[in-house]
Amino acid sequence: MNRVDRLLAMVLELQAHQRRRAADLAATFEISVRTVYRDILALCEAGVPIISVPGQGYSLVEGYFLPPLQLTPAEALLIVQGLRALGHLYDPTYATAARTAATKILTILPPPLRLHVTTMQQGMAIIAARDTAIQQGHLTVLREAIAAQRSLRISYHGRTTPFAAARCTTRVVDPYQLTCVRTVWYLHGFCHLRRALRNFRVERISDLTVLEQTFEPMGTPHVALDATQLDQPIRVQVLFAAQVAAWVQEELPFFVVSTTQQPDGLLAILHVRAVEDVVQWVLSWGRFARVLEPIALQVLLRDQGRALQRLYDGPETLLP
Repeated sequence: MNRVDRLLAMVLELQAHQRRRAADLAATFEISVRTVYRDILALCEAGVPIISVPGQGYSLVEGYFLPPLQLTPAEALLIVQGLRALGHLYDPTYATAARTAATKILTILPPPLRLHVTTMQQGMAIIAARDTAIQQGHLTVLREAIAAQRSLRISYHGRTTPFAAARCTTRVVDPYQLTCVRTVWYLHGFCHLRRALRNFRVERISDLTVLEQTFEPMGTPHVALDATQLDQPIRVQVLFAAQVAAWVQEELPFFVVSTTQQPDGLLAILHVRAVEDVVQWVLSWGRFARVLEPIALQVLLRDQGRALQRLYDGPETLLP
């Protein structure tokens, strides 16, 4: 980043935060504290009203803001397309806001840039990967409950597979955070039934009631979820044949936490809650996937293979 760009970025950084110390700015822009002092002096000489408070840092005079930024064609396209793509994931209120914001940005763009963005949009499409209507129906209520720090009573359906019976429980949850992972929304909060932090897949919530009782968030600020945080303690290793390695990596399911190229194929590490959760995915790769661990999953796959053989060797009826 050249100095001119850094000076502009530094003003934006001060504009986005109430106060920033020299050490904070140095870490953000990967420069020395002495360089920060020189940059602040240059901004002051250019007329930017910066207040310096010893021991507390720098801030902009209240009311000061930069004029609208000039967007590049790529920046304008990404903003407009990004807003429209995100609109698919949110409830109707935010989806409408995303559409109107995109329209407003297009409106204020200079005519040549507006024409470029519109033309590029016609040659690009972003389609929602899944039907999010169920989870969208709850997002407004969940978002408002998080903001008001109000507890919830939910009916939650555990994962249903051909290998595990469905289960539904009623729980009281203190909602802390909504996280979207690959178009799927999760609610992170304190479950009073389990007396511990839990993550709930929003589309598996059937009944949702906001309670009068309030709560205080526990612990440190919450972070984005990964596969190891979603109650998935079982480690699975699957070795895929080299001829399908590229196809496996094209669309990895959420429970795959890492892949490594091996001399004899692609080794995938998975974290799952129960071995039954991954059976259908492994079976979809047929003889090109071999489970290395755990043994329980190997046994279950072997049983499924025998059941398939009986299905095709016997009468044309589905096995129970």
